[in-house]
Order: sequence, then structure tokens, then C-alpha cells
Amino acid sequence: MKTLLSLSIMLAGLAAQAAATGFSLERVSAAELRAATDLSLPAPSVAPVVPAQSSQLREWTIIAYLVGNDNNLERTAVETFNFLEFAGSSEKTAIVAELGRMKWQKPDDGFWQGSKRYYVERDTNKNVKDSGIISPALQTLPGADMGDYRHLAEFITWAKTNYPAKRYALFLHGHGSGWKDKEKNKGIAFDAASGNFITTPELGSALRLAGPVDIFYTIACVTQMAEVMYEVKDSVGYAIASEELNLAATSDQNGNETTTAFESYALAGPLVSNPELPTEILAGIIPEGIKRMWEGFGLMRHRLTFSVVKPGLLPELAARLDAWAAAAEALDDRNAAAAAKRAVLRFEQNGSGSAPNSNYADLRDFISLYAGAVSTTEPRAVAFRKQSAELEDFLTSKVVIKNISFGKRRDGADYARAGGLAITLPAYKPANIDARLWTYEDLAFAKESSWDRFIFKYMWNIDNSTGFTPGWDARAR
Repeated sequence: MKTLLSLSIMLAGLAAQAAATGFSLERVSAAELRAATDLSLPAPSVAPVVPAQSSQLREWTIIAYLVGNDNNLERTAVETFNFLEFAGSSEKTAIVAELGRMKWQKPDDGFWQGSKRYYVERDTNKNVKDSGIISPALQTLPGADMGDYRHLAEFITWAKTNYPAKRYALFLHGHGSGWKDKEKNKGIAFDAASGNFITTPELGSALRLAGPVDIFYTIACVTQMAEVMYEVKDSVGYAIASEELNLAATSDQNGNETTTAFESYALAGPLVSNPELPTEILAGIIPEGIKRMWEGFGLMRHRLTFSVVKPGLLPELAARLDAWAAAAEALDDRNAAAAAKRAVLRFEQNGSGSAPNSNYADLRDFISLYAGAVSTTEPRAVAFRKQSAELEDFLTSKVVIKNISFGKRRDGADYARAGGLAITLPAYKPANIDARLWTYEDLAFAKESSWDRFIFKYMWNIDNSTGFTPGWDARAR
């Protein structure tokens, strides 16, 4: 419990420091962060829980969608719920959750399958992850399909109707695979009981049906992608997610297995303890809190990425990216293009360890590598490098407002290079194109930008002499 006390105090300290400085978490010094984790500091006070039927308008409602209807995520979903209870609802912040289960693991509240909806109360049990569920179930839904986007939309609407607030945070626990997994052909929120899942366009549809949220936070793998976040650009103020696989459990420095379910507390803790803070400050605290938790649990030997993105700026990013891609194609420095495509930091799509052959790459790293590999000094090249610097600055200072990345990939690639937003980029010299990549054109990002043309027409062909990408002519708009 000493570690959890330290983490709860640390999150309160981060919020207090952010509020005192007026805005930026970057202004918090290392010494101040150490002070914030000092166990001699008093624990943050928690207001009494307001009954669910209260008509008082809270500052926040956290809407937690915990997809544990899965063979290997059921236990993590329950532990994630336990950490939400460690924060607990307060007078100014309500936490409501839908928890899905497969009925054979973690039987602390009995064996059951389907989903239940809860008003999350505060649990002071010191052994958080092994604590039983104490919150009352408000609804029991044995046949719920948590892989149906309409069910997600209905839950968000239910939460907003019954627990109205000034601001809303949507937290999604479950499997994810970027916009499309190469083998599983899935997007997010895999429900093993129904066999269903929420596709990337359907995620956008769910939020359009239910209305916007101020913060969208998910621990689903490789979700912080331009293609995914473009779908929710009109419905999400700040999106917090990972570019890479996010481990449900891992081992500490002593080799002991440790859950990462505490990542839900990174959201709930600050919103309960400091609900009046501006949304951007609270959003920025979350990845910083995740990092400090990983440090506290001795997990820093593993790799991790989490960032905060403003989806509403993605249309402007897409326009700038289109102009950059057109300039790159006009410059036609194929050696630079091939070098960037070969060396860019890529992220695993399916846990197979085949990141170098993945279609998911870090956008900032790609732009930087491409510009750095251009060797000529002709005016067009100079202009391209300047344009690249301006694009990189817009990405890292406007679109990505907070980025936490550390550790190394299995082949030694350093995650310090991760810029906070991934994008689709075909693997270096692929033997053949994955047929599922043709569904890329169904994404809003592809429909409203020219990135698909750039990657399939130009980047596909920089390192071969076969002409246009197979099938491109027939599929081109």
C-alpha cells in the first residue's frame, strides 16, 4: 500500500503543481515531482459520495467501458475496476462503469457472464488489485454485446442522462489494434463472447450518436494513430492513448508479475482530487501519472508510449501533411525516402514481435528521418527541409500536447524517438501488399486527405521497379 499511497499523493501533487504554474506540466521540475511523491505529505481529501440520484451537476462524470469479455483480459478488467474504486466517486466527480466478464476468472463477486453497470464507490481496502467489488450493480445485462458500437453509444448516453456533469471523460479498457489488425482484422473493444468488435469508423459513429466527450482515454493497444483519432475529431477534446502495445501485465525488476490495471487510476485520481482544473491540464497529468506509476512499480525496464492529442486539429495536420507529401514526391529523392521508410520507428500490430514489418510508424520520426536524409542543397531541397521542420513543430507543439515515451523495442529501437502519433506507412520492401490495406480507403482520414495516394503510389514504389502498387489504379479515386 505504501506504493499506492505514494502514487495517489503524487497525482495530487502533479495536479497542484500544474494549477499553481497556470498551465504547463513541463514547468514541473524533477525536484518538485520528487516532493510530490514524498509520503510525509498529507493524502488528498475525498468528498463524500453523492448518491446516484442526486440532481447536482458535477464537474466530471467518468464513463468507464471495461471490456473484459475476453479470455485474457477479464482479470485485468476487474482489477481496473478495483483501481477505479480506489479513487471512488465524489461530490464533484461521478464514476460509472460497465464491466463485461466471461464468468471464469476473478470470482470475487461471483461467476457471471455478460455485463453489469455500476456507480463506482470509494474502496479504502489497502490491497487494491485483489479487493472485491464493493460498488452496487445498477443494471445486469447478461446478453450485452460490448463489441457493438451501438451498445457503447447507449452506455455513454445512459451515463450522461443519469449522471449529468459539466464535463465527461470516456475511459475504454479492452483490446485494440490500431485502425486494422493485420491478422485479426479488428479495431477496438473485442468481445470474445459475441465475436464482435468496434471498427475504427464505428468508434466515430458511437461518439456521434452519444455526443462529445472532453477526454477520451484508452489503454487499448496502438490506438494513438492519425487514422483512429481522425474518426473522433468532432467528438473528443483530448485523446490519451498509446502508439504501441500496452501491456496488461508485466514483470517488475524482481521478476514478479505486476498488473498495469493501475493505469485507470491515472485518469480517475486527478479528476476526483482536482476536478476544477482546466481540461487540458488534467489531460496532461494522465500520461505523466502513468509514467510515475510505472516507475513506482519498478517497470521502467519495459517500453511504453502514451500521449495526449487534440483530435480537432487533425484536419489541419492532414492538410499540412498533404502539402508535405506533395513536396516530397516532387523532390523525388528516392534514397531519402527509402532511408526514412527503412529506419522509421514502427509499432507492433499484433504482439508477434514483428514491429520492423509493421504498417504502423511514428509520424514525427518519419518526417524527421526523411528531411534529414535529403542530401542535396538545391533550393527545392532547402525548402523541403524547412517545410518538414515546420510540420514537425506543428505536430509536436499543437497536435500532441504531451508525450511520454521510454524503453526499447526487442530489436533495440529506442522509444525516445516516438513523437506521440502513429500513422500508416507500408513496411520497407514488402513482398506483397496485405489485401486488408485496401480497406484503408474506408477511413475518414483517407477520404479527406491524400495520404493513401502518397503511401500506396509513391512510397510503395521507391524501392522497386514494378510500377504502381498492385491494384492502385483500379482503387484510386
